[in-house]
Amino acid sequence: MPPATRNLRLLVVARTCSLCGDLAVPIAVPFAVLDMLGGGPTEVGLALGAQFAGVLVFLTVGGVYSDRFAPHRMMIVSDSVSALLQTAAAVLLATDRMSMPLLAALMFATGAASAFHQPATRALVPRIVQREALQAAHSRLGATGAAAVVLAPLAAGGLIPSLGPAGVIALDAATFLGSALLIARISLRVPAQPPSTGRPRMAREVAEGWRELRARPWLWGSITAAAGVELLLSAPLATLAPVVADRLYGGAQGYSWLIAACGLGTVAGGLTAVRLRPRRPVLAANTLVLPMALAPLALAQEAPVAGAVMAYALTGVCQGLFTTLWYTAMSQAVPQEVQGRISAWDQLGSFALRPAGHAMAGMAAGAVGTAPVLGTAAAAGLLLPLPVLLMKDVRAPLCESGTQHTALSPTPPR
Repeated sequence: MPPATRNLRLLVVARTCSLCGDLAVPIAVPFAVLDMLGGGPTEVGLALGAQFAGVLVFLTVGGVYSDRFAPHRMMIVSDSVSALLQTAAAVLLATDRMSMPLLAALMFATGAASAFHQPATRALVPRIVQREALQAAHSRLGATGAAAVVLAPLAAGGLIPSLGPAGVIALDAATFLGSALLIARISLRVPAQPPSTGRPRMAREVAEGWRELRARPWLWGSITAAAGVELLLSAPLATLAPVVADRLYGGAQGYSWLIAACGLGTVAGGLTAVRLRPRRPVLAANTLVLPMALAPLALAQEAPVAGAVMAYALTGVCQGLFTTLWYTAMSQAVPQEVQGRISAWDQLGSFALRPAGHAMAGMAAGAVGTAPVLGTAAAAGLLLPLPVLLMKDVRAPLCESGTQHTALSPTPPR
């Protein structure tokens, strides 16, 4: 088997293994709050928001280290730490020693570990596959683990009544360990950047990534729009969907059907995207945000479970297409030596407001109910992408990194 094929297969299997746990935790944590800690929408929002806060605080540091060191080693350390943290959470829940402040602290720490994993994953792909195979690789990652993204949430919903949230979180810890063992077998096609003799400062390397971002209006424009969508659509949906499911769809099992439908849609979107070659991938990706407004609208209208499942499936299709088109554009148009830092800035900018979105959605739902908050989320999903769709650089065909000036270049190419 060619090394590139072997490496990509190992990464896909590792990602699938990790997804099995990651897709179970959004079900286990909210119902741990609702059923074991006696919380409500506000506490669910705080728990989920703490995890994203941990990601945001450490993302830029994770991006710098992903460019400076071998990214697969960063992923191994991240997965190992996450396994320890999830084990601690499972033990504390199982022994009735968990509290909301302690759960929030563990979620924050888990997010911090994830902040080193996410940019490293994106920095790793161009180092294990050829440029012409990038879109296929990102498509496989976007659709990774077809069985996992569909069956894992359903399994979590079915296991919570018997194992409880603690048991499901313990299984997540095991998947992190499995992922780390698989990634340890990956060998790089392109070596990591050699260490600088000048020992460049962290702040300078972060600033270089920031300059690369500012040099591309299509990049910062899309990230700005994504920040608004995360604040007003994604965070309220993730916070309030378990609450609605607990009331209308039979609790964790009903909510697991929604997550599984979204996962199935993501697989379909990712597999479809491998055949697409749009001349304007950034425009196409941003347009795909618009149909995602259907999911919060369905919950706001208290749609039957079948209608909510269909809305989540459509959201998943759009997410799968978006992920492939977006990360392919970044891989092709951003210099390899700053892939990790750009990915970190992308994640940081996109999710900067999400912790606030979780907290605000929970408090607003406690004051006015879930339906008005979810209705506002649907409206935001339709309105927020419109300005970025009108940007000239977003509507233009994408230039590849080898043909455009970069902030790190001393002079523009002639």
